Amino acid sequence: MRGVKKSGFILASSIFAFAILGIAFYIFQINLAVQQNYQVRELENRLSILQNENQRLNVDSLTLENSQVLADQAKLLGMEKNDQVSYIKISTPVFVLKK
Repeated sequence: MRGVKKSGFILASSIFAFAILGIAFYIFQINLAVQQNYQVRELENRLSILQNENQRLNVDSLTLENSQVLADQAKLLGMEKNDQVSYIKISTPVFVLKK
């Protein structure tokens, strides 16, 4: 009888230990899944930010390239940069009659 009680205790202890290990493993897996989901969201947000920045930089690059092309063409035509700009102010409006 004493051997039966001892083997029952060992069996119950083993089942309890496996249940605790199973619960710990389950919690570990859930925690890992949540952590990976958080990382995926962070990376998706970062990707979105980088895509928007890339698009903006592409537009800026095209703008700068077009400005440089215009400057190069102006040099080819013999035009020079003028640093001293002056404006003429006309005090009275001028009207022209069309016939």
